Amino acid sequence: MKTEQQDRKNAAEESQLDGGADELRKLVVPKDGFRKPVREVLSALVEIVDACTSLDPDDSYAPVKSNVLMLHRDFRAKVLAPLLEPSFNEYLLSLPNDTPEERIAVADWLNRTLAETALCLNLATEGEHGEVTRVPSVIKPKINIVTKEVVYDFVSATPGERGRLISTCETFPSPLRLTASPLRGGPGRTHIYEPVTGGDKSEMRLSADEAFAFRLRKQIEWAYVASGLTQLEIGRRMAPDALNPHRIVHDLLHKDAEPGILRVARFAAAVGLSLVELLELSKGPVSLTDRRPKKAMSIDALRVAMMEAKKRSGLTLEKIGEVLGLDPTGVSKLMNRSKDPNIVGVHRFAAAVGLSLPGLLKLSK
Repeated sequence: MKTEQQDRKNAAEESQLDGGADELRKLVVPKDGFRKPVREVLSALVEIVDACTSLDPDDSYAPVKSNVLMLHRDFRAKVLAPLLEPSFNEYLLSLPNDTPEERIAVADWLNRTLAETALCLNLATEGEHGEVTRVPSVIKPKINIVTKEVVYDFVSATPGERGRLISTCETFPSPLRLTASPLRGGPGRTHIYEPVTGGDKSEMRLSADEAFAFRLRKQIEWAYVASGLTQLEIGRRMAPDALNPHRIVHDLLHKDAEPGILRVARFAAAVGLSLVELLELSKGPVSLTDRRPKKAMSIDALRVAMMEAKKRSGLTLEKIGEVLGLDPTGVSKLMNRSKDPNIVGVHRFAAAVGLSLPGLLKLSK
């Protein structure tokens, strides 16, 4: 009797699994040459389920964690990536990709999608001896100094060599392959950027400092493209006596994640904006071709603004330092003795006294 009941139970479970497999097949039916074979995804699911059943939750923490992380990676790489890949490539091909502004927007969308799904590109690359391997990577838009056209740098997403340039392309390889993004760890970071849905858009959940730096880089790019000026022309306006003035702008666009605030102010002034106007660019680019250079904010004006913000907040150096992770001497140095304070540091100071960075800068008037 028990055997018959068990047989009926097993048959019901198999039927349920078959129904689930049928639903999965609907998602992976070949289309436009992008879809992966049904068998590959189903086989991956079977492997993952088998691995899950072999886990012993009574084992010690270290082996259980190691196996869970492996399952996490395999599920993203072998199931989620092939399911998303077809519609991802189809949508990518539909996006406008002609003007510099559109190409930057495409890169932003692509990297945001990868961050939201904990995936990355699986870029094919040729080794020293002709062997072809695939490297987990993301893209970084770059503006050609001479042509002012936007090209795409494919950079490594592998821990230990993150940011290493793999190749540069004017167009995306088609189709783009996806795989699991390497886990991120370390102080102050979550393992994976998680999607945050608000209204009709999703954004990466970054720390406040990372989000500010990311946004600033976009605002500098928008202003540069909208100015109609070359990097050399802007660099000469920023530092007329510099030996390589174009490098100043190039580094702002591509290298300096946390530049000095006065350097950013000089860039803004060179393209006809105040620093507040640059920081308040919300959708770019706008036309700045008729703007004349402005006078850049001075260190004295910045110090006045920071002192006034501290005074209005009623906070002591100790209290501000608790928020910034600095001792009172460090806060005092940021406010009074630094020749060109790190712009992210000033942003954090503004947040500590209850202001946005543009709000703090407006106190200098």
